[in-house]
Amino acid sequence: MNRTITLVGYGLIAAALVGCQVASLVWRRIPTIGQAASVVASRRPGRWLLLAGWLWVGWHFFVRSHVGA
Repeated sequence: MNRTITLVGYGLIAAALVGCQVASLVWRRIPTIGQAASVVASRRPGRWLLLAGWLWVGWHFFVRSHVGA
């Protein structure tokens, strides 16, 4: 996969998160991202899932690999 496709994918994910947050502020029946994360983090498997997701995001954004370097 090339870099452009990856960046477009991350952009779509970010746009979806922003869209969900805006929708939750407009229509009160939809939970905000913070409320949803709070529900997920209320149980031990959810906390592990959030930790794994956070580690995955951190790895992909902050760790750089240089081929041939």
